[in-house]
Amino acid sequence: MESPEDMTEGLEEKEHFKQYIFFWGGQLFSRLGSTIVQFILVLWIAIETQSELILGVASIAAFGPFLILGQLQEFSRID
Repeated sequence: MESPEDMTEGLEEKEHFKQYIFFWGGQLFSRLGSTIVQFILVLWIAIETQSELILGVASIAAFGPFLILGQLQEFSRID
């Protein structure tokens, strides 16, 4: 038969896991919302200005850091 300490340890692990899932679920929705807003802003700029140059600058400003940092991450991996 399990001791009471073993039983409470399992409950604590489940509570930590629930907190972990809750935190990362919130991060997922936050990131998704930020990405949608960023895309809509670039789309709005395209519609309002009707300028390819301004659209290009806005796109680079919005998505460029992800491309640059993503490539830096690939090069910094240690195999």
